[in-house]
Amino acid sequence: MRKLHVLLIFILLLVSCKKEPKTILINGNVADKYTCDAVSGAKVLLQANGIIDGVYNSNYTTLQSKTTDSQGNFRFELKESSYDSYRFKIEKNGYYEEMTIFENSSFSSKDVYNLDFKIMSKAFVRLHFKNVNPFDENDKMVFSLQNNPIDELYGGYTEARVLTGVNVDTSFLCNTAGGFDLILRKELFRDAVYTIKDDTFKTIPFDTLSKEVFY
Repeated sequence: MRKLHVLLIFILLLVSCKKEPKTILINGNVADKYTCDAVSGAKVLLQANGIIDGVYNSNYTTLQSKTTDSQGNFRFELKESSYDSYRFKIEKNGYYEEMTIFENSSFSSKDVYNLDFKIMSKAFVRLHFKNVNPFDENDKMVFSLQNNPIDELYGGYTEARVLTGVNVDTSFLCNTAGGFDLILRKELFRDAVYTIKDDTFKTIPFDTLSKEVFY
């Protein structure tokens, strides 16, 4: 009986000495990457991978979800854990989805963290090309959007397009980001003469900018 009492006391001491996991506060802000305007109403998902509820999962699982206020602010509270990493996934209509990953160790040195996130608004550019001074079938216009933050795979037209002949009259709708200084490079080959010119123009968030290219 005495041994049982000693065992119970030992167990109680272990339980009482167990360290409570620290609460980590994350204050975040979401703003437009190019206009710097606060983004309200954005959905922010706090996700993690690793050991979740006692089971290892290499995929990211959503732990919490918040919506940014009128100033683009949000706040998460979480306990210290053995997750491998955290991912912040930000979504809002009219914006490109943004994901940022932090290793678990990034949130282990202090109690409060202030994080800033930048997301890009969607915008479009309609380019209309027309050969108004044709010379012969060897006329060639080569164009590309030199610095588009949206790459070729997603309709950014960052790779060169070639238009040949005397009857060119065509349009392209390009995906890009709003409030961005976009560079359109034009290379013209006509009558054995080569010219190159860069035009810079600012895109309009949530809208389509039309550009006429007559050559």
